[in-house]
Amino acid sequence: MVHVLFVRPDVAAVKVRQRYLCPGEESEGAPLQVVSKQADGC
Repeated sequence: MVHVLFVRPDVAAVKVRQRYLCPGEESEGAPLQVVSKQADGC
């Protein structure tokens, strides 16, 4: 599941729910990343 929150028109906070699967072990995580657009559009 992905959650996106636009803090400003050029800045978004993105949180992705992840499941890690290994033999005999399972865990979850939800890292938060902040993404911004530069003035040149990149």
